[in-house]
Amino acid sequence: MAIPLGPTTQRKPTQVEVMSLFWIRESNLTHWRKEKGKGKYLEFKKGEQRAKGGGRRRKWEEMERSLYGRFRMR
Repeated sequence: MAIPLGPTTQRKPTQVEVMSLFWIRESNLTHWRKEKGKGKYLEFKKGEQRAKGGGRRRKWEEMERSLYGRFRMR
């Protein structure tokens, strides 16, 4: 998002402008900025949907394999 200064120039909005435009609390913006600095919001490469190594671990691997095998047989 950029705020126009003229026909060809733009600038980034200030924190106060973002707060008033989107009705967001200052504490949320500060928290998000810290998380971004730590690398939480990394952009994915084309075709990726999740970060590598993410997701939940399986709790019942053997049961899932058995159920999937039965499903495939049907």
